[in-house]
Amino acid sequence: MKPKLIQKYYDANQKELLKLYEYPSGVRLVHCTRTGSIEMSAGIAFKAGSFYEKQLAVPDGTAHMVEHVIAGTPNRVLKTFAELSMFEYGSKRRAWASTNASTGNLVAKYYGYTNAKGSLRLLNYLKWEFEKREHDFAKQIERERGVILSEFKRNPEFDKDPGYQSDKFLTDNLSPDRTKRVIGNEESINAITAEDLIKFYQATYTKNRAVIGVQTGVALSKDEWKAVNELANRIGEMDSSVKLADPTDPTPSYKLEMFTYHDDLKNDVYLAITYGLKDLEMGYSPELHAYTNLLCRLVGYVAYKQLREEKALVYNATYIRQRTVLDLLHLGMRTGVDPKKLPETLDAIYDLFDKDIKAFIESERGARWLLNFISGEIYPSQPEHSRYSCLDDATNILFGEKPFGDIKGYRKIIRSLSLAQLYAGIEYIWQNLPPRLWLQVNAQPEETAELIKNSKLYKHFEKQKAKPFETYREFVAKFIAVE
Repeated sequence: MKPKLIQKYYDANQKELLKLYEYPSGVRLVHCTRTGSIEMSAGIAFKAGSFYEKQLAVPDGTAHMVEHVIAGTPNRVLKTFAELSMFEYGSKRRAWASTNASTGNLVAKYYGYTNAKGSLRLLNYLKWEFEKREHDFAKQIERERGVILSEFKRNPEFDKDPGYQSDKFLTDNLSPDRTKRVIGNEESINAITAEDLIKFYQATYTKNRAVIGVQTGVALSKDEWKAVNELANRIGEMDSSVKLADPTDPTPSYKLEMFTYHDDLKNDVYLAITYGLKDLEMGYSPELHAYTNLLCRLVGYVAYKQLREEKALVYNATYIRQRTVLDLLHLGMRTGVDPKKLPETLDAIYDLFDKDIKAFIESERGARWLLNFISGEIYPSQPEHSRYSCLDDATNILFGEKPFGDIKGYRKIIRSLSLAQLYAGIEYIWQNLPPRLWLQVNAQPEETAELIKNSKLYKHFEKQKAKPFETYREFVAKFIAVE
C-alpha cells in the first residue's frame, strides 16, 4: 500500500524533488529525487539517542550499544559475521553497497548507499536490521561491550576534549544529558545488561519515533516502491506504550564570560568571540537564515581583510555561525594569533567592530562586495553532492521541524538586504550584547587571560549588562521584516 503524499518541494539549486509521505501506521518517508544521480542512498532516523537513557533508567552508553548490536551483528537473513561482511561486496553481476550506523545525543541513524542498480539490496538490508532483534542483545552483548570499551580507550579523557568543554561553556552546563559522551564511560559500559538493551530498544525504536529517507536519481520503480513499503511496514509493526519526553532546554544566562582551555598542542592563541541567540524556529525561515548568514559573512570578510591583509597580524580570521545544543545559534568570529602579537591583535579586533566595518560598508568596495555576494546567489556554482540529505530531512522531521528549505524565499531576501541593515545588526550586537570568549592556549594560560582582560576590547565588553538570551527571531526582526 502506497503512503499518502503530505508535501512536496522542488529545490532548483540542488535539482532535487523532495516529497514527504505518511503511511497509515504513522511512519513517515522522505523521498528525494536528484536528477542525474547514479547513486541511491537510504536510511532510517530514530529518536533513540543517549538523551533518552536517563528517562528509561539505563546506564550511559546503552543507546550506543543498541546501535552496535543492530548494525554490527548477524540478523535473521545474514546469519553469520562472514555473511554480514560479504553483503557489501559487489561482483560483475551485482552492485556493491556501503552501510553504516551512528548514534548521537538525540538520534540513532542506520543508512547506506550504492549504485542505483543496488537499490533493492540496500532497502532489504535496512529491513533485515530490524526483524526480531530482541534475542540478539543477550547473544551479542559481551562481544560489543569489548568493541565499545576499545573505542572508549581511544579517548579515555573525553571530559578534557575542547569540543566537549566548549559545549559545556556555551550552555552554562545546564543540560548535561545533551552534552554527555554518547558511548558512556568505562563504568557505565560495563554496567549495561541485555535487559537494559531490550528495554531501550523496545521503548525508542518505534513507528512514531522513526522517519525513513530515500534518495534516488529517478522516480522509484514498482519494485523499489514494494521494497520501501515492506521496510515501512516492518517499522510500522514496532510500537510501545512508553512515553518519553523530548528535550525542553533551559536558557543560559547571557553574560560576559571567558573560558581558558589549556591545550598542549597549540602553538598559537586561539580566540573565539561568540554571541548566542535562542533558536526557537521550528525549521527553515528564509528571513532569519538570509540575514544572519550575510551578516556573518560580512564580519568574516572585513576581519580577514583587516587582520591579515592590512595588518598582517594573523594567518586567518573567519566568522562563526553555528547551532549548538540548547537550540542556541552562535554568531561571531574566530582567529589564531601569535602570542607575541596578541595585544596588537586585540586592539585591531576592537577597531574592527568600532570603526572598520562601518568604513567598509560606506566604501565603494563594500557596495561591490554585496553585489558580488548577490551575484553568487543569482548565478550559483554547482553545490556539493549531499549523499544523505534525505536522512538530514528525516532527522529534522522527527523533531517537528519543517522538512525543506525555501531557497526561492532565501534568495529573494538576500537580494533585498542592504549594507545599512547588516551594519545595524552588527552595531546592535557590539553595543548591547555581552559575548562569551573561548580561549585555547598552550603556554601561560593565566597570563594570557589576564592580558585579554586588560585590553580595551574586553573593557568594552564589560560595559554590556547581563540579560536573557534574545531569540533568533527577535534579533532579526529589529532590522528587517520577518513573517
